[in-house]
Amino acid sequence: MYTFKTFVREASGQGGYDYEDKVNSTLKKHKLQDPNQKSAGASKDAPDGTIHANGKHHNLEIKQNKNAMMGQIGMHHDGKSWRVKEKSKKDYPVTAKHVEKHMVPHMNKHIGKPSGDYQKDRKEHGNLYHTVKGTKAIRDHYGKDRKTPYIQIGGSGLHHTDKDHGKVGTKALSGDTQYRMRVKYHGSNKKTGKVNYSHTVLFNLKNHKASHVDIDKHSADIAKKHGMK
Repeated sequence: MYTFKTFVREASGQGGYDYEDKVNSTLKKHKLQDPNQKSAGASKDAPDGTIHANGKHHNLEIKQNKNAMMGQIGMHHDGKSWRVKEKSKKDYPVTAKHVEKHMVPHMNKHIGKPSGDYQKDRKEHGNLYHTVKGTKAIRDHYGKDRKTPYIQIGGSGLHHTDKDHGKVGTKALSGDTQYRMRVKYHGSNKKTGKVNYSHTVLFNLKNHKASHVDIDKHSADIAKKHGMK
C-alpha cells in the first residue's frame, strides 16, 4: 500500500491553485491519494490530501515552481528592535529561531521601526533581502514546524524537508535560503484612509537544483515500485 498525505498552503495565486489540483489529480489517478481529498486552496491550515507512504501518512507541500514563496513568519518592532511576533513564534518555534539568528540582526542593522506610513515603509522596508547558504530554514519550517516531510515543486520535482520517511528515494531540498522582508497590505479605513499593514519575513529558494523524482513525471513508477495496482 502506498499513498501520500498532501497539505497545500501559501499557493501563489490561481496558477498555484491550478497546479495543486493537477498534482492531486495525478496522485489520485495512480491511487496515491484519497479520491475524496479536497484541495486546501487559500486555507492556511486545511489539509490538501491524505496518502500512505511506507505504511504511514505523510504531508506534502505543493509549489507551482521554484520561485514560489517557501513560507513566512510575522514580525513586529518593540520600539527598540525587531522581533518575531509571539503568535508566530508559538506557531513556528523552529522557524522563529532561524529568523532570529539570520534575519533579525540584518533587519536591526539596516532598517528602523515602522513609521506608520504604508507607502514609506513599503519602499524602505520591503526591499530588504538576506541570503543564507543552505535550505535548513525552509526545510525546518515545513519538516519540523508544519510536520510536512515532502515538497513537490513544479518543474523541479519531489524533495524531502525532514527525512525520506516514505522511502520514496528523494533527496533533501537543495539550494540556499533568501530571507525577504515584506510589508503586507491589509486594507484601509474607508473614513480615514489609513492603511492597515504588517511586516512579515518570507523565504525564497535560490540556487536550487531539480530532483530526480517528480510526481508530475514518475507517479506511475512510484506506484509500481511500492506495489500499487
